[in-house]
Order: sequence, then structure tokens, then C-alpha cells
Amino acid sequence: MISFASGLGAVVGLDRSAFGHTLLAHPAVAGTLLLAVSGASPDAWLFLMVLTCLESSNPVVGGVRDWGSAALVGVVLGQGAAGATAWALILMWSVVVAGVGGGAILGVRSVAARSMRAVEVAVEAGDAGRIERIHFFLIFLDALRGGGMVGLGLVTGRFLLPRGLDLAAAAGVEGWLALIWTVAPWGALPVLCRLHWDRTRRVAMGMGLAGGFVLWAVGVMGGIG
Repeated sequence: MISFASGLGAVVGLDRSAFGHTLLAHPAVAGTLLLAVSGASPDAWLFLMVLTCLESSNPVVGGVRDWGSAALVGVVLGQGAAGATAWALILMWSVVVAGVGGGAILGVRSVAARSMRAVEVAVEAGDAGRIERIHFFLIFLDALRGGGMVGLGLVTGRFLLPRGLDLAAAAGVEGWLALIWTVAPWGALPVLCRLHWDRTRRVAMGMGLAGGFVLWAVGVMGGIG
């Protein structure tokens, strides 16, 4: 599953390049595609809802959090996860992955910015082949970043998760971690509402209310316990 998720992560990375822009990098989209293969659970859906709320706070242009990779990492780590404590750790690790992935995105953008001078030289020389090579290289960097981020996040997460559970049990903080997972959706949902609440947009409001109802239903079914 790590290799498959890393491959999907590379495709998600491409979606941030000139090759994509299809919304595949959105955590709800990428995570749902992976759930279709790996199998879904109420907790996994709840996890994606939380990331979707957090992703909505990103700037439309220039966002520096990689929530797409975080969604893929969390979905895979969540396979076989038992209880709210495990999901709390998975959520926290996914936030770390999103932050590190955002730094990697800025790194790729920095490389692209430095490549503009080479593009200008190629344009002046009429060297179309060099322009294409630079373009494909930058697209490849996005794919490499996406696949590498998911692979690294999964390998490291699988190493840290059981140790984190053991430490939580030894320190007696399992209840506090479970509380994080319990309140996470209710903490993230106001972020989504604050950014998109508009009485003139009744369809968007209806979808938001429907999302809130789904969160409530998942909690009633025991998905956060």
C-alpha cells in the first residue's frame, strides 16, 4: 500500500503543476480515491472532513500546506487503527506532514523561480527544446515531491505510531489524546463556516449544514470513539 499511495501522491503532486489543476490535490478528493481502494471507515471519513476544513483556511493562491499528501498518509496509517487515541496521533502526524510538505512546495517554487532566467535565455536563443526540458523537469519535481512526501510520511508514521501509543499509555494521557480526536471536527468546522458563511449563498450554506449533520451522525455511530 505504501508504493501505491506514493504513486498516487506523485499524481497528486502533478496536480499542483501546469500539468494538473484538476482539484485532485484537494484532501477530500485524493483521500476519497485512496479510500475506494483501501476501504473506508467512519473514522477515515471523519479524518478527511477535518483536513478539508483545515485546507479551506489556505490562501487561494500561495498556500503552503500540503493537505493532499497529508490525507493520503492519514488514510493509510488509519488502516487497522483502533480507537480515538490512534486517530488523534494520526491526525497530529498528518498536520506535521502537511507542514513539511508545504515547505517542500516552497522549495520547488524556489527552483522554478531560479529557472526563469534559463528560460529567458532559451527564448532569446529560440531554443524550444531547452524550454521543454526545463518545463518537464519542473513538472517532474512536483511529482517527485508528492510521491516522496507520502512515502516518507508513511514510513516514518508507521515507525512512530506504535511508539506513540505505547508512550501515551505509559504516561496515562490516552484520555487527553482521545479528547483531541473527539473535539477536532467541532474545532475545524467553525473554520469552514467562518470562511464560507454567506446568507446569499444558500446552496453553500446548505452543504455546510449537511456536512455538520454528517459529523453529528458519525459521532452518534461511534466513529469518534
